[in-house]
Amino acid sequence: MKTLSRLAAVLAVAIVAILPARADQYVNANMLPENAKAFIQKNYASEGYRTCERDDDGHYDVELRNGVDLEFDADGKLLKIDGGTRRVSKSVLKQILPAKAYAELEARDVLGKVDEVEFNRYNIKVDLRVMRNDEIVFDIDGNLQYITD
Repeated sequence: MKTLSRLAAVLAVAIVAILPARADQYVNANMLPENAKAFIQKNYASEGYRTCERDDDGHYDVELRNGVDLEFDADGKLLKIDGGTRRVSKSVLKQILPAKAYAELEARDVLGKVDEVEFNRYNIKVDLRVMRNDEIVFDIDGNLQYITD
């Protein structure tokens, strides 16, 4: 009996150690920050929500029914947009990118080929699908930093 109790205790400790402290939590779309809801309403009003999750960092991951994935910070600031099987629309790009970055993409004739845009503290990464996957990186002011294949 003691052996069985010890085995159960060891198993319980192992399970707790393996599982993350907290998993992403599904939330109701009404619980999104106001800025996030406003962005979705303005740009994707006709699309319904597939899932809304809040992670340990307070970020919100939203998947729309059309396959677009969005990530917002706790204040509702857009951190990432992934067009899924579609491209990110020019109107959305014009709204979210600095004017210099938008103009650079327009000059390179790749506005219709943007799959994903990711914002972080230091730069903006724009993923393209041209002949192969390319990435154009801008600083936070929209100045071109580099292009990768």
